[in-house]
Amino acid sequence: MELRLALVLVVISGCSDPATDQGASQADTGATLDSAPAAPDWPADYATLEQQILEETNRRRAAGASCGTKGTFGPAPPLVMHPLLTAAARKHSEDMATRNFFSHNTPEGTTPFDRMKAAGYAGSTMGENIAAGNATAAKTMEQWMSSDGHCANIMSPKYTQLGVGYFPNPSSKLRHYWTQNFGAGG
Repeated sequence: MELRLALVLVVISGCSDPATDQGASQADTGATLDSAPAAPDWPADYATLEQQILEETNRRRAAGASCGTKGTFGPAPPLVMHPLLTAAARKHSEDMATRNFFSHNTPEGTTPFDRMKAAGYAGSTMGENIAAGNATAAKTMEQWMSSDGHCANIMSPKYTQLGVGYFPNPSSKLRHYWTQNFGAGG
């Protein structure tokens, strides 16, 4: 089975690595996501996997980690689940699974930052990890932690909030789609 990863890191106010700064020049494309969190009828088994990602993320943050070329990170405070980041993450995972694409940007060009803002998130710092191909939270976390940039997003102490979205589609190429939206100040 094919497995894929992608990441985006941004600091809208403050300093960031110019090679990964995606937010300072991003224009709002007017995406029309609802400002409310994802529907209360979100499948319980998807929500359970999302909660497992939060728990595993916080376990990794508490231990610290080496993220290869991105450096070594000491222990970081736990992230709290944010409903607006979760809404944006769920909608993106569902969109990728439904329309059979794998990218931070939608085919129409909507960016992660557009989606988070459209969901009503007003944080000053945002980042995104996406993954596809694994059915379990544990294997997905291993994918992310084995990638320097994804690991750095997970370990970064500048983030305080997290939204997680999982959506499967057995008829799509990669079958299982995951999104982590990171934020602070929202």
